Amino acid sequence: MCYFNQNAKKYNVVDDIEKNYTNNKNLDEKLNNKIKMELEKDALDNSEKYFVLGYLQKEENQDKKAKAYFELSKNSINNNTHEFVKIYSNKFLADYMIKKNDFKKAVEYAVEAFNNINPVDYNESYKIIWDVFEALDEEEKGRDIAIESIKKVIHTRLLSVDTQIYLYRYLHNLYMLNRDYTEGIKMSLKIIKLSEKTNNTYYMFKSVVDLSYIARELGGYDTAIDILNSIESDLINDKDLRIDLEVYRLLNLAQCENITMKYDSAQKHLNEISEYQKFINTSKNKSIECLKNITIADLYSIQGKSQLAQKHIDIANKTLDQASDTYYGLKAYYYIVLGQIELANGKNKKSIDYLNESKKYLETNPDTEMYTRASYGLVKAYKEIGDTENVEKQLVNLLEIQEEKNELISQKYYKYVGYKEDYEQVQKDKKIIKIVSFLACIMISCMMYLLLKLIVIPNISKEKIKRKIKLYFKGNNYKLNYQHIVNPNTNSIVGFEALIRLNVDGKLIMPNIIINELEQCNMMGDLSIWILNKIIKDYSHMKTIDYLEKDFYVSMNISLKEIEDEVICEKFKKILKESNIDKNIICLEITENVCGEDYKKVAKNIRELVDSGFKIAIDDFGVDYSNLSFLEKFDFNVIKLDKYFIDNIENSIIVQRLIDAIYHLSIKRNIDVVMEGVEDLDQVELIKKISDHKFYIQGYYYSKPVEIDKLKEIKLTH
Repeated sequence: MCYFNQNAKKYNVVDDIEKNYTNNKNLDEKLNNKIKMELEKDALDNSEKYFVLGYLQKEENQDKKAKAYFELSKNSINNNTHEFVKIYSNKFLADYMIKKNDFKKAVEYAVEAFNNINPVDYNESYKIIWDVFEALDEEEKGRDIAIESIKKVIHTRLLSVDTQIYLYRYLHNLYMLNRDYTEGIKMSLKIIKLSEKTNNTYYMFKSVVDLSYIARELGGYDTAIDILNSIESDLINDKDLRIDLEVYRLLNLAQCENITMKYDSAQKHLNEISEYQKFINTSKNKSIECLKNITIADLYSIQGKSQLAQKHIDIANKTLDQASDTYYGLKAYYYIVLGQIELANGKNKKSIDYLNESKKYLETNPDTEMYTRASYGLVKAYKEIGDTENVEKQLVNLLEIQEEKNELISQKYYKYVGYKEDYEQVQKDKKIIKIVSFLACIMISCMMYLLLKLIVIPNISKEKIKRKIKLYFKGNNYKLNYQHIVNPNTNSIVGFEALIRLNVDGKLIMPNIIINELEQCNMMGDLSIWILNKIIKDYSHMKTIDYLEKDFYVSMNISLKEIEDEVICEKFKKILKESNIDKNIICLEITENVCGEDYKKVAKNIRELVDSGFKIAIDDFGVDYSNLSFLEKFDFNVIKLDKYFIDNIENSIIVQRLIDAIYHLSIKRNIDVVMEGVEDLDQVELIKKISDHKFYIQGYYYSKPVEIDKLKEIKLTH
């Protein structure tokens, strides 16, 4: 009873309110009654009590009463007040001040709400940060404050990668609303880079679509289409996310193709969206349906099919209010298309009203493309009614946009969305702007081309390779072949080297291609872990093979880059420990083609691997100058000499002297030496003459690499 009584005291009704709010739910009757009962108990502090009362009034749309309670709550905050109350009493006050057009006061409340978030909680609070500043999105000053605050959060360096991606996406939206396309591009590239770290293909491709939208805003529609066509949504494993991205991509693609007069292709992509809608939840589907129908109406109105355009704009109108919160600028787009339809029907005054209504929405949701389309529609409508003053006003307006953002708006843009006679008139009036626009067009085209070729396409290619590699793992396409390591004096087996192979549709793919693909995707560690597990599984079978020395070992290749990675080393140690295999059975052959930068860390990790039971070998010794220094820097048990040595042992004095030095080193430090690439009896006899002290042979003389079940078939010559 004491236990339950103590836990009952810990309950706080604010937790239920927070849960409901974050899930976008209204308070139901049951919860409403529960809240009122809690208020009667008087268990809340003043700040929490006033907040709960304010929230109840807010739910009933009693804004004035709600505001009064939230003010009381804010002024009563103390150290023990619930975190949600500290933040959201200010956040709700900010929302209220926005409704009253008191933007200055709204900013103050929003900033205070943000300051109540503990920096230690940023990882858990990133959605709250977005929510707090969302009310300020409609004013540039508010967006600037939000940008600075979010940058402050990011600079704390306390954030997980997922949190960073979320906040960079919000920053991207804010920069786009400010028409700061340079920063918008930077944010997209940051998201692409972070997404690659966590294999988050969905957000990577979302940012690629965002880049295509920037290309649209700058007038590069063909570039935008190229970017959108480069996206392969099937690389996303999660079905819901894949559908969400594909709809997002197809909507943008259809709009670009519409403007570039590729009507059949645009219609095809809009039809594809309908197929995906079957799998989307009801609330989001309404927003997609609305935007899709506006786009279809746009498509028909441009082609002069007014009746069909009117039909689809009427369908869009049914869900417009529900959808407008989901997509920025949706209402502006709706009124532009309505204006186009009325213009085509000869109802010029109605067209002017709708296009001006569109511009009103664009004041809070700036969009260069939409603004320009609205302005050109007005030019046409005013021309039809002979209002030359307003025609001139709209043309000047267009020129001001271009002058203000001459580095962003290309000449090509006006060719797509303008009316030719007006465009030509603008060019005659403003020759300087024509030159600036032309240069801007070249600069933008080059920038987007470089983004596409150097960043977007390589990342997409990398994701394709990753997906392919994962399918290879899943389909058991990777195989291990083993090659004998033999003592030539006794013809006994001292070990085997595991060599990776890839079988695709019956064709054997050699290691260099496998390794290149894995290195491109930073997946060498995944392969090495797979190889280690496979060797451990095969080890029991190897013990039954003839001619084995008692302490035989199995070796595998691993790069210095992997040795430098502490996470991989920890996994290796854990796998070996859990395998119950004796020490010095598994040998790690360090390949030096990928050099680590932190040799102290490498040396430390090697020591720990040795202590945990691994043997260490230096592979391909002598091929590169760098590995001579390995002898002093790292602990090792085996030196493997490259095929170059055995091929030149009779003809090169330098090779002979180096082998002689290695011979003495092997005796002094009690290490094994393996000569690789031995292919004939003369070479075997030559090695036997050098030493009988742990000089071993690996090569085709005894066997080429074979699969595990064929190892028993190899008969060593005595």
